[in-house]
Amino acid sequence: MTPLEPIAAPTENEMPQTNTNNAAMLLATSAFSSLKNAVNLANIKPVGGFLDKDKISLPAITDIPSRVKTNLVYYHTNYIMIFLVLAVVSAFFNVSFMISLIFVGALWFYVFKWRTEPFKINQTEVPHKVTFGVLLAITLVLFYFTSIASVLFTIIIITVIFVALHSLFYTPEQVDEFGFNSGLPDQVPTAFAQV
Repeated sequence: MTPLEPIAAPTENEMPQTNTNNAAMLLATSAFSSLKNAVNLANIKPVGGFLDKDKISLPAITDIPSRVKTNLVYYHTNYIMIFLVLAVVSAFFNVSFMISLIFVGALWFYVFKWRTEPFKINQTEVPHKVTFGVLLAITLVLFYFTSIASVLFTIIIITVIFVALHSLFYTPEQVDEFGFNSGLPDQVPTAFAQV
């Protein structure tokens, strides 16, 4: 029997190489999947139920927190869609906004989704944090010079005001903690009553 030999630590050349874009890919993918889950088109409530003028009422002061919370949870997809519709309409009326959004979106997509190898300058790999910082700086400078910040600020303010007013004054649907309409019909159909 041979004695056990100690295992030597791997040298720097033997260490597995990791992709520096993995963290950015994970962050971008999780952010995109969160947004995708939040804007699941199956969760959009019908416009007739969302904007029913008969359900607008002044809440009692004690009902305000529960009413706002219930409406925010139940209609969150509709609120996000309002923001997106306002952004699309603004993009059509402001050409520099649309061009800037397309350029920035394409740039971020190229760096984090399409490009598989890290950036190199003189055979030196550029760290992911530097790449992210440069992209963020380009985005902010472009937004500053094309006045996108004011357009986005206006869209956000309009959406927040609408959401605040709607969630405060709209009488919420009766739903359980899973988002389903609660309660059973008052009368059971006769076909089921005999079973």
